[in-house]
Amino acid sequence: MSDCPAAVPSPPAPHPADPSRPTARPGTGRTLLLSAALSLCLTAAGLTLYDLTFAQKLVVFDMGAFLNEQRALLVAGKTEESDRRFNDLEAWLTRLPANRVVLLKSVAVRNAIEIRP
Repeated sequence: MSDCPAAVPSPPAPHPADPSRPTARPGTGRTLLLSAALSLCLTAAGLTLYDLTFAQKLVVFDMGAFLNEQRALLVAGKTEESDRRFNDLEAWLTRLPANRVVLLKSVAVRNAIEIRP
């Protein structure tokens, strides 16, 4: 017997990949689907937040009808009711968000939301 340790066989060398066939990583389809779904959700949330917070919205107010109602109240002697309605209108206009633009009904042609305080 010799004093040399027995030679340990080395593991077989890996075979090189066939360059004509691309190798697919496991989970690539799931990753792509997840990233597409996440992108869609974040885009929808961002557009909704922009629309609610920053996008300008037009609303119209019929000032002529409001003043005719006020005139009728004053003629009927209901000055307290007229004052209350003017105060309600002022409070309503100050509560509007900054992204709302109020136009008179006589200026707007169509496609605007009409408000009645």
